[in-house]
Order: sequence, then C-alpha cells, then structure tokens
Amino acid sequence: MGDRGVIKLEAAAERLDCHIETLRIRIRSGQLKAYRGPHGAYFIRTESLERLLERNARGLRAPTSKDLELAWRRSRLRLGEELARKRVRDEPRHAEIERQWEEGKIRHWSAIHRVDQVPDQYQMIVPFLQILKADPDVHRAVYRLLLGQGLGSLGFGSKQVAPMLGVSQRQARRLVHKREIATAVFRAARHWAPRRAERLLDELRSQLQADGSVFHRMTTPRSLWWRRFRREGSQPAFITKKLNRDEVMGLRRSGLSDEQIWAITVVGIGSDELNQLLIRGTR
Repeated sequence: MGDRGVIKLEAAAERLDCHIETLRIRIRSGQLKAYRGPHGAYFIRTESLERLLERNARGLRAPTSKDLELAWRRSRLRLGEELARKRVRDEPRHAEIERQWEEGKIRHWSAIHRVDQVPDQYQMIVPFLQILKADPDVHRAVYRLLLGQGLGSLGFGSKQVAPMLGVSQRQARRLVHKREIATAVFRAARHWAPRRAERLLDELRSQLQADGSVFHRMTTPRSLWWRRFRREGSQPAFITKKLNRDEVMGLRRSGLSDEQIWAITVVGIGSDELNQLLIRGTR
C-alpha cells in the first residue's frame, strides 16, 4: 500500500506523535479521509499526513509576549461575563430593579443607580488582577488558570501551555478546558484584599504618626478576635469605610494613590486620620 501513496494509520500516528485513537476519532467525524485495507485496517494518503505535520508544526510554536497580553485580556473578559451572570442569576438585567419598584422599595429614579451598581465584594477583583499580572507569585494558581484559559481561547494546546506555565501537560489540559473560573478568582481576591489593604494602611498610618498626628483610640478592645486579627495596641475608636465623592477628591489632592483609597474602603480608617488626610490636601 505504501507504493500507492498511502500510509497505515499506526505509522501515521507515530509520525504525528499522537495516539492512534485520535486519528480514528477524526476519521469517524469526517475531519480526516481514510481508506480501508484488505483486512479492515485504516490507511490515509501521504498528502494528508504532510498537511497534518505542517499544521502541527505551526500549532506548536511558543506563545509570544503579544499572545500572552491578548490571552490575559480574553481571560479578564470571560471573568467579567461570568461574574455578571452570577450577579443577575440568569435573569434580565433590570429584573431586580423592577421587582423592588413593584414592592415599593424604590420611590425615586436616583435610587436605581445604587441598586444597579457593582457589589462591593466584586470591586476588589480589579486591583487583585492588576497586582497579579505584575507579580504572579501573589497567587500562582489563579495566574496559571487565567493565562491557561486565555491561551486556550487563542488556539494553543496543552503542549504549548505546559512549558509556559511550568506544569505538566495533564494539568495544562485541565486549565485550558476548565468551564468556570469566576469562583476561584473571587475566593483568591477576597482572601488577598484585606491583607493587602492592611499593609497599605499601616504605611499610611506611619506617615501620619511621623507628622505628629494623634487619633482617638479605643480604651477597651472590641473582642478577643479583634486583638488577634489587628496589630497590637489600641485601635481607632471610630472607623470610616464609605467615602463620598468629595472625600475621594480630597484624598487625591493629599497625594493618596487609587490603591490607598481602595484600601480605606476595604478595611476602614479612623475618622480622625481621615480628617488629617483631608486637611493636608487643603494646604
């Protein structure tokens, strides 16, 4: 049969470095044309084998930096779509607003914005992804998941993804074909956000203390859990977490970065400390 320009399926699988069943699946699905031999064995044309070898050579190229950037964008878009579906629970976009309007909970159009805005817990995902992209060691598992999903959407297989992420081909196959990624990313961000915010506020509080600022402290710790979770020493008596637009603008005039302002909304800051920061911005 080799003189007629055909090759046995087993030999073709060896040349392609794949399992023979993979080629049989392609034959049954009509993606690969084959011929039956005298004893029922499959044969394919050498031209078909050469095309498959060329396709594998093109497909096994290593992802470039441009591919990695595009893969990260695609994974973020998919994450946003999954979080939106989880939020509305497969309902129309304004179903919750219409329900509250019928129940009389909304009486003015200005309240619609408060109902339709993104939940506070989802807002921590954006800074988490920004830090994760710059430093993958923040959460290596989530970084591999997002990058594997993005590379898979670009057509890269497990053979190309595995060396890029430093995992086995089996693990890379799981990352590429994972159906849902929002839960893993949300859990990692929720665990990371308070610790990151605490470190940022500790640096900001040290600057205030160096300037001679003194804030009202609690005389009695709130609970044993509070003493274990917080740093040693008394804590501010009045904590502020919600900031209005004027306060955000005042903090920016004081020289605070967006990440520091975000940290205040996550763990809160003493009201006296907030006033000192706002006063510093008016000087």
